[in-house]
Amino acid sequence: MQAPNATIASLHATYERESGERLRLNGIYYREQAWLIWVQQGFTEADLTLVIRYLKEMIRKDRRRPESLKFSNLVESWDRFEEDLSLARGWSRNRPPAKSARQDALRAIGRSEPEPDRVKTAGQALGRLVNKEDWDKWHKEEGL
Repeated sequence: MQAPNATIASLHATYERESGERLRLNGIYYREQAWLIWVQQGFTEADLTLVIRYLKEMIRKDRRRPESLKFSNLVESWDRFEEDLSLARGWSRNRPPAKSARQDALRAIGRSEPEPDRVKTAGQALGRLVNKEDWDKWHKEEGL
C-alpha cells in the first residue's frame, strides 16, 4: 500500500486527468483532509475513474450538470460519491459493447454494416450461371 501522501497525490492526479479540472493540492489542507476521509470510506482509484467517466457520459447526454465533476461534489461529499458509484457500476454493467473501428468508420461516412445474409462472394453471386442453359438464358436476358 502507498503512503498516505502518495495515495492522495495519485488520487488527485487521477481526478485532474479524468475530470479535466486543475486544482492545487499541496498546501490546501481541506483538500488533503477530504481525500483522507474519502479513502477511509473504502473508495479506490478505480472507483474514482469509473464515477468520473459515468458522470461525463451523463453530462454529454444532458442528464447531469457539469458541476457534478466539482471536487466538492465528488470527493468532499463522499455520500454523494457513494450514490454515484452505485449508479456508475450499474451503467458499466449495462453498457453496449464497444463498437469496432470498422463500425465507427462506416458510421462516419453514413454507411452501416452490411447484413450478413445479403453479402455474397463472387462465386455465390455467379453460382446460378453454372450450366450452359443458364448462361445462355442470362445472356439473352441481358441482351448480350
